[in-house]
Amino acid sequence: ELLPGERVRFHSRYALALEAATSAREPDASEISYHWMAAHDLPRAFATSLKAMAQARSAFAFVTAARMGERAIELWELVPGAEAIAGLTRVELLSQTAYILRNTGESDRALDLIDVALAESGPQDSGLYALMLRNKASFLANVGRDGSIELLRQALEVLHVDDLMVLRANVLGELAGRFMLRAQFERAIELGD
Repeated sequence: ELLPGERVRFHSRYALALEAATSAREPDASEISYHWMAAHDLPRAFATSLKAMAQARSAFAFVTAARMGERAIELWELVPGAEAIAGLTRVELLSQTAYILRNTGESDRALDLIDVALAESGPQDSGLYALMLRNKASFLANVGRDGSIELLRQALEVLHVDDLMVLRANVLGELAGRFMLRAQFERAIELGD
């Protein structure tokens, strides 16, 4: 029954009240983000969506984390200085949200999002690019599609031997696992070693 102007004012006040609330636990950023969205305050909605994504992810609430990540992606182009507010690039946000979507069981949606991230980036940022290739390989394996071996090989080509040894070891381990599943045991052992 609220009039349009009243609705914006009420949601703004709710968001401010929730942010100011003092309690033993941190306020629910997803709830605050909802009210900033309803109040049409996009910069605040963006910032609180990112905070809500981090909160939900640390609580293993992946569905909420994915929803908040997708909201932040949706608002990215509408918020001036989005990268400075977020403290990460759009590609990093796309990649993180895709990974979270995979954890919700939404591997097909994760694939769509990681494809956008890969298209917007390139091998010049070798660590992030290789990580996204590795993640896409994992997403493909989750849905039983071919192509993960080629993606893992591409990730190895992008990574420098002295660079990001943990990621390199992870990619080698996953590639060894893929060859093991194909009964190519000698190749799997070689990569595992």
